[in-house]
Amino acid sequence: MAGKMLIVDEKSGAAIRELVNCALVLNQRYNECDKNGHRKIDEASSMCNYCYRHLSYETPETDRIYKERKKHPEYQPCDAPLLVEREMSEIEIQKSFDWSSGIRKLMEEPETGYNV
Repeated sequence: MAGKMLIVDEKSGAAIRELVNCALVLNQRYNECDKNGHRKIDEASSMCNYCYRHLSYETPETDRIYKERKKHPEYQPCDAPLLVEREMSEIEIQKSFDWSSGIRKLMEEPETGYNV
């Protein structure tokens, strides 16, 4: 993209500012919930309705592999580090989804968002 300029009109510029504002608000809410505990817990969905994160993360694909392997206790997998990495990746994907979902929800809130 060298030598090319990105042209942002007034409407898209406003949307970008709102997106940045929502990201700042969400980051602040993450910090508050990390420091003081989740503020608006919804037990049914296992979510915090303040920072829009799951209270815990599940790893169904990795759990399925572990369960299958327990059926064969004589088998000692040499790929255990890869399974741990897979589990961490599953959690990171869920956290990314929580972040994106949180931004969207904040954009819908009248006091913080753009109301798209």
